[in-house]
Amino acid sequence: MASLVETPERRRECLERALAINPNNEAARCALRALSDSQSLHVTSQHHAGAPDQTLRPSPTSVYEQVQTATQANGAQDNQARHCPHCGAPLEATATFCAFCKSPVALPSASDAPSFPKRASLTNEERKQLETSKDTRNRRRPSFFDDFISFCFFVSAPPVFFTIFSLITEEPTLDSLVSLIFSLLTLMPLFILSSMELYRNHQIERSLKKATSRVDCPVLDMWKDDDSESTSYFIAWELTATDQYGQPLRLQQAQKIYDDKLYDCPKMRETVQVRYAPEQPDISILDEEWVAAIQKSSHV
Repeated sequence: MASLVETPERRRECLERALAINPNNEAARCALRALSDSQSLHVTSQHHAGAPDQTLRPSPTSVYEQVQTATQANGAQDNQARHCPHCGAPLEATATFCAFCKSPVALPSASDAPSFPKRASLTNEERKQLETSKDTRNRRRPSFFDDFISFCFFVSAPPVFFTIFSLITEEPTLDSLVSLIFSLLTLMPLFILSSMELYRNHQIERSLKKATSRVDCPVLDMWKDDDSESTSYFIAWELTATDQYGQPLRLQQAQKIYDDKLYDCPKMRETVQVRYAPEQPDISILDEEWVAAIQKSSHV
């Protein structure tokens, strides 16, 4: 009957096979290193009169248990990964459709659903500072207010120019002069305010065009904007970049959003994709392509 005792050579062969199957198997790697050290110690001790130190050599049972435990852990981790039932492509934890074959897929059951990443919330002072920051106000999408400002500009501009032209070219009577001045004083503030707002929007668009670099930034916090009449939220992240002198920068930034789906998605993620200007890291915004992909997946 063949002996059931596992020899060091046999043990080494098993460990090397385990590493060939999974190069990231740290338990097998440590066991193989310990086996090599013990064999080296055994060979060295044979040149001396003393007996080899058996306590430095791991037993076959302990080595087998370490490899088996690591293999089971890796297998459990692989089983938790989602794959498309149609084409077999890997899926993200919250994906509702396959990015390769575009087929809709069902979300895992509630018992298998991943929990929200645990993150420390910002303090109320830090939230308020990000909400009122000039950079945060510049990270916004066009809204009805912008269209209303444009409307006010185009409505007020012709009467203002006509009034000024009339005052310069004509010799009006007292009544017509009072009427022209009154209309000018009424429309001029609206014209000035709308002009300033349109110029500010133009400057924001120009600055955001400099944001050409994309990076995944860790999410710091998410909260609802209680001061807004409409349903809106804030997402805060930390951007790591370098200044013009090559020194590292860690910037806390935020953006106001109005999409419920876009707010729910980062709850299951640890990062968001941000587009920023390398020479001016303060100029940044959530990547529009990343946002569009989230909105598209939520409608599948």
